[in-house]
Amino acid sequence: MFVKRRIEINESNLKSKKKMIKKFIIVTTGRSDYGMLKKLANELEKDKNKKIVIVATGTHLSRKHGYTINEINNDKFKNILKINLNIRDDTKRNTASAISNGIKKFYNILSNTNPFLVILLGDRYETFSFSIAANIFGVPIIHLHGGEVTSGSMDDTFRHCITKMSDIHFVANKVYKHRVIQLGENPNKVFNVGGLSLDNISKKFLYNKNEIQRKLKLKFLKKNLIITFHPETINNSHNEKNLSILLNSLSLLRDTLLIFTIPNADFGNYRIIKKINLFSKNRKNVKIFNSLGHIMYLSLVNQVDGVIGNSSSGLSEVPILKKGSINIGKRQEGRLKPQSVISCKFNKEEINKSIKKLYNKKFQAIVKKTKSPYGKKGATKKILKILNKIDFKNIKYKKFFDIK
Repeated sequence: MFVKRRIEINESNLKSKKKMIKKFIIVTTGRSDYGMLKKLANELEKDKNKKIVIVATGTHLSRKHGYTINEINNDKFKNILKINLNIRDDTKRNTASAISNGIKKFYNILSNTNPFLVILLGDRYETFSFSIAANIFGVPIIHLHGGEVTSGSMDDTFRHCITKMSDIHFVANKVYKHRVIQLGENPNKVFNVGGLSLDNISKKFLYNKNEIQRKLKLKFLKKNLIITFHPETINNSHNEKNLSILLNSLSLLRDTLLIFTIPNADFGNYRIIKKINLFSKNRKNVKIFNSLGHIMYLSLVNQVDGVIGNSSSGLSEVPILKKGSINIGKRQEGRLKPQSVISCKFNKEEINKSIKKLYNKKFQAIVKKTKSPYGKKGATKKILKILNKIDFKNIKYKKFFDIK
């Protein structure tokens, strides 16, 4: 009897240890969100009481967009699930099809893995698709970077929908915290931790000028700029016209290296890529990259004079490296903009003036003193600390919070 009881105790101990290990799913849809999630994922995987499953989907599996799944594989996470949503073209119909495929495939993942919780970031339609599946499955959802506004993009709608399906919110600014609460979320479940981008930027890990030139097979010129042009998905009828205006302005620049990164997989992106490729023909000062990887992109930003286009990185990551950005058009309209950002319309004269201002000594002095509206480093630590304190019991039974 004594021996038998001893065996039973050991078995129960083993079972309790298994129960302590909590499975977290972290969803990444492309190069932009992976760069922000990477440190958080690494820290969670170090915890012996947690098992991390990385679900890589969206443009990570697209050859046209650089097949950035390789970057995740190189980071050697133990559990990576690759979910192809069959993004064949850049039409609205295909986007709707990808959302539909995502709901089915993501629900199957949830059924097979039975996670303790899901971590989602931002506003992509692939992320929206996962939030629907997770909400139906009944697993708690952590949403990062909610409450933000991008009036020129359909991502705005997706982001707020993800917020309503999520249970815990980690936002990047007090303005965003207020907005999430305004959407009816319980203030006790909304935490202002600052921007995750800040945690992932450290100059000591960046490539130097010579390393960049060797790895990317390019040569820096007297002036150097990064250009990223994403489609405006709310009013997408003017995208090609707007790109032509930008390219005309860039064509006037002399002794300037123009480094293009291709756009996200929003509808209309294929035509934009084609137009940029045509622009690059017979121009030795133009380089195009499907994907640079997070470290290489930041390394380039650190070496160039500034960034031009309508990417969110121009507002969040670029200012941290004390570089100026020219934000054109409405895609990022509504986001908090530090002083290092010059905003202008898709107008040739305005763009030309903005480029001149970018190189102005007075403006450069402002850039060097710019502080990020997303706080200081430490968002990852704050998130981990809060996650360890949260009582997840009955967390899915949430009520709409009315502002009095």
